[in-house]
Amino acid sequence: MRREAVESLPAKTSGSRPDVLAESETSPEGSRSRDVGWLLLCCAVLAAAFCLNVLPEGRVALSGFETTPFPQVCLSRSVLGINCPFCGLTRSFVYLARGRWTDSMAVHPLGWLVALMFVAQVPLRLLAIGTGRKLHALRQLAVRAFWMLLLLLGVVWIVRIVTSLL
Repeated sequence: MRREAVESLPAKTSGSRPDVLAESETSPEGSRSRDVGWLLLCCAVLAAAFCLNVLPEGRVALSGFETTPFPQVCLSRSVLGINCPFCGLTRSFVYLARGRWTDSMAVHPLGWLVALMFVAQVPLRLLAIGTGRKLHALRQLAVRAFWMLLLLLGVVWIVRIVTSLL
């Protein structure tokens, strides 16, 4: 092969290496803004958990404003009277922020896992933003974990519906 032909071949990227953080390609601007967006969202959700209280009737209100709880936002619960797979996650997060693990598990058995996913996104997004690199392996792991979590939420939802009918 001629030297020019060899030099024109695409270089092998480090994305084929098995170590998780090895990526030589820099993130495009869209990827960076997506990382910033996810970081802000996760931080806001985690901060909100510390600023909210669960009232005795199960509604959620901003600390100091317990007389005006937030409205019911679950359309499934409001219209059909059936909890959706996500019902209870906000209360579970609030209980976790207060260290009330038993109450958190009682309102949603996967609340701790969803909260862990939000917490795990913070260092992942900071790393991606700070290094300016695509962290394909970590992102693929996060996407797989997200889909597994959705599957688990669906299973918990079905179990809740079946047990409520019995």
